[in-house]
Amino acid sequence: MPCFKHPFGKELAPFNDRLTMCKFAFGGFEKSVRVSDIERTLGDISHTVKTLERLLQDYHDYKFFLIVGGDTTEESVMWHDAEKIRQLVQFITLPRGSESMIPDISSTNVREAIRHGRKFSDFVTREVAVYIVTHGLYH
Repeated sequence: MPCFKHPFGKELAPFNDRLTMCKFAFGGFEKSVRVSDIERTLGDISHTVKTLERLLQDYHDYKFFLIVGGDTTEESVMWHDAEKIRQLVQFITLPRGSESMIPDISSTNVREAIRHGRKFSDFVTREVAVYIVTHGLYH
């Protein structure tokens, strides 16, 4: 799910563009992955704790996990109500790089490549790359 309004004030591409790119990125996983716009429906600043509380309320028969990249673990202590988040869900931390199925590429790396005119299509799905180019995102 894309963030509606970043809690650290980070400038984001328009929400609808990011939602569409999420749908394209996970297009082959329709049976096991659902792209959600819940953070837009919650409005205001997207705090993970608020999103998790709503998900747990709306889907009380499900168990949720928060999957984060290894690079996010250190910054998660700065999140709003970080301790409560850890009480609500179990974290699954996935390493990045050579010891992982996840490449050592972040969204920041992709946006920087686009800004500097470098090739970025190896880091996103074809549909996402086409969408970024045709909508002039991240220049």
